[in-house]
Amino acid sequence: MTVRRALGLSIFVLVLGCGGGGGSKSSSPTAKTKSDVGSHLFAYGQSIVSTSFAAYGPKFQNHGLPYYDIPLGLWAQIRLGSSNFQENLFVDQGETTPAGNLFYQTHDATMSQNGTITISAGRFNGLTGTLNQTLTGGGYNGTISYTMPNVATVACQFALVSDGNGGAFGTGTNAIALQSGYTQNEKIQYKDGGTLVMTTTDSLGCSSAFNFTPNTSGSGRITGSDPGLPASLKWDTSGSGTITYADGSTGTFTSYQLSN
Repeated sequence: MTVRRALGLSIFVLVLGCGGGGGSKSSSPTAKTKSDVGSHLFAYGQSIVSTSFAAYGPKFQNHGLPYYDIPLGLWAQIRLGSSNFQENLFVDQGETTPAGNLFYQTHDATMSQNGTITISAGRFNGLTGTLNQTLTGGGYNGTISYTMPNVATVACQFALVSDGNGGAFGTGTNAIALQSGYTQNEKIQYKDGGTLVMTTTDSLGCSSAFNFTPNTSGSGRITGSDPGLPASLKWDTSGSGTITYADGSTGTFTSYQLSN
């Protein structure tokens, strides 16, 4: 038996928030609204195209070879031992500048694994955390907890079941708390067949729901007190699409990045 990392370091953390529109009753989107919506769109888009519960399976087949970990913005190399898994991180492809590692010890007797996460460069510089995962009845259940110094704490829970084809479906949640007092709760649902639903609510009264099809096209909606909300979005397989604000005005985006 080998218990491997089904979830991986799936950092879906958005911590963007919306709301606090200055008391305006206008339905026309402001520059701030567009910036907030654009940030949500980009974060969700990058999450779905780069990370999933099943994303790390192919990497195991090429362990020992360097690859670029898109969510982390770092180069990585996987080492598989008889009872452990290690992903070493580097700033450069040549692996001359270390940037932390993820190390998990597997325990065959209890069908579980546990380990630590340390990142010292890149997008999540300073992140430290732990992972605990258990294999039960063909599925994975576990937790990930991590902190960004002086910024945020994140607690994740996940429950996954193998789809029989090297992938998995199930649910993951993130509870995020910033030092400022802001909180955000995320839910990620991977459904059998490859569809994905990601939803968030936060302490500012903002909520969002993004629905992805197996080919990564989809639609979404963001609600909140900012002028211009609620806003609805649709995109194609390339991450390009349109957004419609509360007043009927529209914008376009390419590769999950708002252009106007």
